[in-house]
Amino acid sequence: MTCDKELCKLPESWNWTTLADVADISSGFGFPKHIQGKSNGDIPFFKVMDISKAFLNGCVYLRHANNYISLKECDDIKAKPLKEGTIVFAKIGEAIKLNRRAILAQDSLVDNNVMGLKAVSESINDLFIFY
Repeated sequence: MTCDKELCKLPESWNWTTLADVADISSGFGFPKHIQGKSNGDIPFFKVMDISKAFLNGCVYLRHANNYISLKECDDIKAKPLKEGTIVFAKIGEAIKLNRRAILAQDSLVDNNVMGLKAVSESINDLFIFY
């Protein structure tokens, strides 16, 4: 990293790091049309629209999805739920520029247009990463 020494000077107890060093970075999963549209099930499956809607309503946490799938369907599509507390955001489109993001309130799936960040240590607050 190159920067002006005065601007880049850190407090003595701080260290430079990267986001990849303090958070797991995950991508979402393909969400086949034939399993979309269920209003209940074992696992919520969030799309970019769900994140944008929550953000626009002032919600930090994603609690209710427009789509749910069963554990069997999760296995069938070989998807692994992201952990509760994961910060999710769009990786394509206008939602990136608008910085729309939310935190999963429970273990959930996200579609393949979404990325997730989850702190690797409990000493790192998810809200810190979110903000």
